[in-house]
Amino acid sequence: MGAGKYTIAREVIDKAIVDGREHGWEPEDMLVALIVSSVEQLKATSGVQIAHQALKYELDNLGGNVDTQFLRSR
Repeated sequence: MGAGKYTIAREVIDKAIVDGREHGWEPEDMLVALIVSSVEQLKATSGVQIAHQALKYELDNLGGNVDTQFLRSR
């Protein structure tokens, strides 16, 4: 099947941070840019409701109390 979707996403994030540093951007700047761009794309492809649900889920679980890797693998 190949690489998992989260593995690919992490590789893209790592590359964006490295590329951003080459242009003088801090990792935090690049991560915010990735979040904003990802939310825009999610909204465009899946709609506002799906984007809202995904963001709410992630924000509600920022404390790390839920095993999101287990839930996502289901």
